Parts: sequence; structure tokens; C-alpha cells
Amino acid sequence: MAIDLRTLPFPEQLGAIDAALAGGRALELVIELAGFRDHQPLAHAVAGLARRGAIDGELARRLAALLLGIPDAGLRRVLRALDELGRPPRALIEALAAG
Repeated sequence: MAIDLRTLPFPEQLGAIDAALAGGRALELVIELAGFRDHQPLAHAVAGLARRGAIDGELARRLAALLLGIPDAGLRRVLRALDELGRPPRALIEALAAG
């Protein structure tokens, strides 16, 4: 990304994440966010993708592989964000279970 998200205040991070998702840069974005120490921005991005109905097929498989590689606390944070939506993306849940 052109902006170093790590240097932005949290509300600005969320705005930049939303803009990147709208711009179709989902995979690149979540790969970057997975490397953050705080996984709340990643949880926000994954929940944003789920709200858009964008997590299916290949993206679900790649996202699951990425999520299985982050610390457990980060994975729990992402799963909690998806649970709060009330309708976690089935493809991602299945890919995580197959993990």
C-alpha cells in the first residue's frame, strides 16, 4: 500500500482499510494486516469483506491459510468480528475447518 497503515491513528487505519477494500485490493491488504502486532485492523478488514459477500472460493482458501498462520489471539479476534456479523462466510469457515 502507498500509505504505511502502522503509522496512522486507529480511526484513520479503518478508513484506509475501507478504501482499499472498495478499491479491490483485499488480498494484498489482508496479507499486510496479518503482519501487524494488533490484529483488530485485520479483523475489521475480514469483517468488511464478509459484509460485502466477497469471501468465497480462492479468496476464502487463501484467507484461511493466512489466518491459520497468525497467533491464536489474532485468529480469535477475527472470528469474533465475523461472529458479530451474525452470518460468518460459510466458505471461510469451511476452509478454516479443512485447514
